[in-house]
This record gives sequence, structure tokens and C-alpha cells, in this order.
Amino acid sequence: MLKKIEAFLDKPLTVAHALAGILGFFLGIIIMFFTNTANAAEFEKGNNYTILYVQGFVHLTCQQNIDGRFITRRTTLNCQDYFVSPSSYSRFITQDSKAVKVQIFNNTNNYSKTKKFYSDKGKSKRFNLLIRTLFQKPLLSVGLNDLHYKLILKNGGVEESGNFDVMVETDQKYCRPEYMRSFYLSDCDGEGHVCRDYFYEASCQ
Repeated sequence: MLKKIEAFLDKPLTVAHALAGILGFFLGIIIMFFTNTANAAEFEKGNNYTILYVQGFVHLTCQQNIDGRFITRRTTLNCQDYFVSPSSYSRFITQDSKAVKVQIFNNTNNYSKTKKFYSDKGKSKRFNLLIRTLFQKPLLSVGLNDLHYKLILKNGGVEESGNFDVMVETDQKYCRPEYMRSFYLSDCDGEGHVCRDYFYEASCQ
């Protein structure tokens, strides 16, 4: 009878051990999940960007001494520009890679770029994400970008590949008019950095 009682009393302890084991198992899975997420491939500046389009008027007075004559001109410039937050450029980052290059293909706009990858730093050269000029095309488009990356080894083999999303949103802002002065007549023709200076003075960026 005593042995049966002892066996009965042992059962709760056994159940407790089993529950602890199950809890530990799921805890281990959760830890592994977040560890892998922390090492996930992404852009160094993050995966959310905003393009702010700005517009406003600057009333400009230009004065310059030319051949002993002090000339004054006045004009009003309609300034337009855009600013990207947090940055127009970013590096691709990932951990524990021996790759020498990384290729990123944007499935959204069918455009790809390849940059050198520094395995000792875990990051690539900077990608042009959102700057468009006559000689440059941005990797990203406005909206949700579905990106596919390949980490390429020295022998040309693909060490790792995967996908991640990047969101690009837009906003618009009209800036208050400002009165400014310049010591170059050419600024009244819209040359120079007048508009950039205006957006800074108007705190409109």
C-alpha cells in the first residue's frame, strides 16, 4: 500500500517535468526564429522609405558688382524638389556570408543591380535606391517592391538567395514663401543652389 501511495505522489512531478520539457522545446523554437530574423538580409537603412515632394516660391533679390557698377535684379522663383527619408542610398547587409557580390532583382519593375559585397563587414557597396538622373536609374519604384537577392561567391556560385519587401511611399508639402538675397545675378535666372537654400530656410524638407 505504501508503495502505491509513493507511486501516486510521483505522478504530478512527472507531469510537471513533461510540461517543462514541452515549454522548453517551444521556447527554443521561438529563440531560433528571432535569431534568424535578426540576421535576415535587408537594407542597412531599413525597408521603408518616403519621398517628400516640396514646392514653394522664393522672392529673390540679386546684387553684384560688375566692372564697377552695382547691379540689382529681382525675381520670384517657383522652386520644386524632393527629399528622401531616411536615405536615397543604402547598403545590403547580412551576416555570416562569404560572398563577394550581391545581385538584387526587383520583380516589381524588372530591374536589377549588382554590387561588391564585403564579407568581413557583412555589407555591400551602396545601392542607388531612389535617385533618377540622365545616367542613373533607381532600384526601387513607388509602392511595394518585391526584391530577390543572390549572394554570389568568388567562383560564381550562388551561396544564398531569398526575397524581401521594401515599401516606398510619397508625400507632398507646400512651403511658405521666403525673401532671400544673393550676391550673384545668375541666381535670379534660377541657377545655383537658391531653391535648396530656400527649402532649408523655410524648414521645408
